[in-house]
Amino acid sequence: MLRRQIIRFAALGGIAATLGGTAAFAQAEMVKVRFGYIPDAAVGPLVAIANSQGLWKKYGVEIQLISFTNGPSQVVAMESGSIDAGFVGPGAMWLPPVGRAKVIGINMLDFGNVVLGQPGIGPDVTALRGKTVGVPEGTSGEMILRQALEKAGMTLDDIQKVNLDPANLVPAFISGRVDAAAIWYPPAATILENLPDATLLASDAAFYPELAPVSAFLASPEAVSSNREGLVRLMAVMNEAMDYRYDNVSETAQLATAVTGLDASLVSGILGSDRVKMFQTSELVAATENGNVFKWLNARNDLFVALGTITTAIPAEDYYEDELFLESASRLH
Repeated sequence: MLRRQIIRFAALGGIAATLGGTAAFAQAEMVKVRFGYIPDAAVGPLVAIANSQGLWKKYGVEIQLISFTNGPSQVVAMESGSIDAGFVGPGAMWLPPVGRAKVIGINMLDFGNVVLGQPGIGPDVTALRGKTVGVPEGTSGEMILRQALEKAGMTLDDIQKVNLDPANLVPAFISGRVDAAAIWYPPAATILENLPDATLLASDAAFYPELAPVSAFLASPEAVSSNREGLVRLMAVMNEAMDYRYDNVSETAQLATAVTGLDASLVSGILGSDRVKMFQTSELVAATENGNVFKWLNARNDLFVALGTITTAIPAEDYYEDELFLESASRLH
């Protein structure tokens, strides 16, 4: 199959040359992709780069962009056939190992998930016993909360968990209606701007490098089989956008405001900090070929099983579409 795909790609490259380059090929061979994304600092800037740099047209993608507030809802949309692909943070990475989605590429390592306590609550999560903790269920916010509780010898039964999406959790914490918030940046930054004395009770950084907080691009199994070419091109766009982001943080932050609505200084502060680890495409190619991506994903599989999020996990080798990703990387020009 891969040999046929390589041959087909080589043939298409020849056609592109006869048409006068990438732009002509893109116009002649547009492929439709419905892509879900979160307008945050993790993937919103990539969409902004693709829009501003004309990458959709460059790679022949007729894109339909659909905004979501979290990762799990995108997978539900994939399952209903509403979108082909989307993006999830580390907390929603339990969905691929139960067969609900395929991983088609890695975005970054996201160390921006935190558990914040009201001023005076601390110094760690043991102080949350019996207290109310707001958390967007099924997200990376819940994952860091579960990890921190497990490390402290506690479970969700030891706290009063309140399911709140980020738009409601931030004002609930600021107004004091919950004792703690399990959330990520940039919503966490909004909390700290209003309550600078809030206590940092836990963060992803405490569990690295044993556990890499991977955020990834996902696609439905159906789209992988029926619209593979569209997904390859989608990832080619994301790859080029990630390379641009890596080399141009301040410019990326400025572009991101149009998509995320976030202040450029906030986005720049996140992307330029140790709260994330950004990659160049070449690094992700190497990490795929040397097996590191599989190690990252399988380690998260083990975590989700240990925490009881899932009972069994499909090996990453069965849900990471590495050949699709590597082909997308080969399209860069």
